[in-house]
Amino acid sequence: MTDSPTPPSSPSESPNTPNPGNTDHSIGDKASTLQTTIKAFFNRFVKSDFQQQELLASEESALDTSGFPKESHLARNFLAWRRGLLWIAGISLIIAAIFSFVELIDVIEEKSPGIITFILIMFIIAKAGASYFILLAAMSWTNVKKTKKFTRLGWMCMFIIPFAVSMIPVKPFLDTKIMGPQQAMLTIGLVGVLFLATLLPMVLGLFPGLIRSSLALKTLIPESTMPGWIAVVIAPLYALFFIIALMIAVQAQSFLAIVALAAYSFAPLTLVMNTRKLTTPTSASELDNTLRSARKKLQFYNLIGTVAIIALLLTKVKDWDVSSIISFVSNFLATILLVTVATSDILLSLFHAAFNRQLELHTSDQLGSLKDQFTDLETLGLTDLNVLKDTPDKQPPEG
Repeated sequence: MTDSPTPPSSPSESPNTPNPGNTDHSIGDKASTLQTTIKAFFNRFVKSDFQQQELLASEESALDTSGFPKESHLARNFLAWRRGLLWIAGISLIIAAIFSFVELIDVIEEKSPGIITFILIMFIIAKAGASYFILLAAMSWTNVKKTKKFTRLGWMCMFIIPFAVSMIPVKPFLDTKIMGPQQAMLTIGLVGVLFLATLLPMVLGLFPGLIRSSLALKTLIPESTMPGWIAVVIAPLYALFFIIALMIAVQAQSFLAIVALAAYSFAPLTLVMNTRKLTTPTSASELDNTLRSARKKLQFYNLIGTVAIIALLLTKVKDWDVSSIISFVSNFLATILLVTVATSDILLSLFHAAFNRQLELHTSDQLGSLKDQFTDLETLGLTDLNVLKDTPDKQPPEG
């Protein structure tokens, strides 16, 4: 019996022939994966809650490969959270560096003084170098030592270089004979504005970064009181910046500016008003009634301030300098996120060290002495936090 000849395979069945349908399917899968990743990173940026966070399938696989036990659920969530924030910070800095490079080209074409060109180049190096280290930290997120080292290097690069450059006096590098004294003063003022636009988001970003870091760590270790205390102590200092700006807005009688700055001023103060909720040891199941309720108030007033600022810009600003706005926002966002991640690493180590010292205290002879000291201070009313409520004066013990 003769076998019938095998029909030639169609091009779509040939393993060596590319299938347009499979290519489209692959592109669709990649787009879907990218969309899922972006959504996860955005949720981590907004919520920063390790108890409610979910890992991506790729992250689960990477952590399993790296040997992280599945039982360490919160620790795995912490590493994945760092990964998301680092990617956003790194990309934001790349955007800021690109717009700074565009500004540098304009400065060169205008034949501005060399010192301005030098300053802009150093700022670009700082942003590009920081983004390089931050993205390295994001890509090595399962290697704890590497990702922490690269994060700190990125933080140092982003902060140290601009502040060091700002210490260089500009006037000696200006040729006053060619420019004239008036033009020289104008140039110095321009450099001052440049320093302000670059350094201000870094300074302002420290406070919300610390607050975000502390509130995030409270979801990681809700039993600890220290994350809440850090947020409560930092919050009034952060509010002070907006209160000063609010006084200026009141004198300028700008309604939208007053609303925005008043909301931004009150937002961190809501944390102080919820001190007990934030500083009480709780379980994960109690976070809804403690941390999350306080955080919702913070986010609500921040949202009001942001809406008012956008409305102010839309109604008052006619000539938009889009590149400057994008550069400022990108730099500010990157600062907040980088500070959040870097300080989370540092604070977590400090909290652990403080916990160990506390355990040592409870097993030492100093515990009784400390209790006696606090008892005496409490008896005299020196430990009362709320001195405004009408309570009878405490009298010192006799003898």
